[in-house]
Amino acid sequence: LIQQRWDQDEYLVYLISPSGIQGPMRQATGNSKPKDMFYCTSRFSRSGNMMVSVSPSGNIDLLDFDRCSGMFSNYRRIGENVFSPENSYCGCEFSPDEQVLYVANSYPYPAKFVYQYDLNAPDIRASKQTIMMYPDTGILQNVQMASLQLGADDKLYVSKGNGSGPNSNTVYTQNIDVILNPNVLGPGCDYSTNHMYLNGGRTTYSLPNMVNYALGPIAGSICDTLSTGLQEIKSRISPFSITPNPVKEWINIYHKEDFTGAKEYLAQIINSQGQVVFEKTMSPNEHSISSSFLSEGVYILKLKTKKGQFMERFVKM
Repeated sequence: LIQQRWDQDEYLVYLISPSGIQGPMRQATGNSKPKDMFYCTSRFSRSGNMMVSVSPSGNIDLLDFDRCSGMFSNYRRIGENVFSPENSYCGCEFSPDEQVLYVANSYPYPAKFVYQYDLNAPDIRASKQTIMMYPDTGILQNVQMASLQLGADDKLYVSKGNGSGPNSNTVYTQNIDVILNPNVLGPGCDYSTNHMYLNGGRTTYSLPNMVNYALGPIAGSICDTLSTGLQEIKSRISPFSITPNPVKEWINIYHKEDFTGAKEYLAQIINSQGQVVFEKTMSPNEHSISSSFLSEGVYILKLKTKKGQFMERFVKM
């Protein structure tokens, strides 16, 4: 769970697992003017490896995201950071292949725009193309571009809205626009206006949140072991716990009885890439490991004993 602070360059990151909610971890991204903006929409790419945030003040912020550590990197500002009717951004979304970014402005006049950016371009900001423009005239007056949403069918849906204006219930708000080929740059993306009729309903800016249940684990990673079945959760119960969790300076191992069956056992700390970053032979009377050498992120503590191997996840703050 990611939450951005309103008035400063800081994200709060929470880890949600079968054992509860851990965090927050706090992270700055390098945004030099956080007080000059607030965000309208944030979206993750389909793989979860990128996030974009847009604001009505002309900001488009693009970041890489590590699903295992919960940390952001590679902050890029590709928006103009200056308000104008043409860059008062509201909606944003990635293409299915994550190579193209779409952004919609919310200001109704002098026109409404949907823009496209090439994420492989040497200068992403300079790759900006206008793929749709509605004039602010006739029944389109005061109607605004709003949310963008990638569907499970790999099409990108665009809502429009004018919640209380005189043109709030017209053909433009009774239908949703659809970008039929969002992986394609330029006119070939096939922007289709009023493509989907809402059977008498109308859009009022937003679209339903669509959870990406098909995300799946990262191949070869140990960090995506969260389960949804009760039987799987039971199999993860270990005879020890880490308290408190998240940890700061020390990893405190708590257990009610001897679970090692020997005079010593092997303790390992594994990072989100599956690398062993710490290894020590410990006695059953040792209950703490210094964590001062660890960076912020998510780790696994593995204890190898004669009675078996046991693991617990922890967050380093």
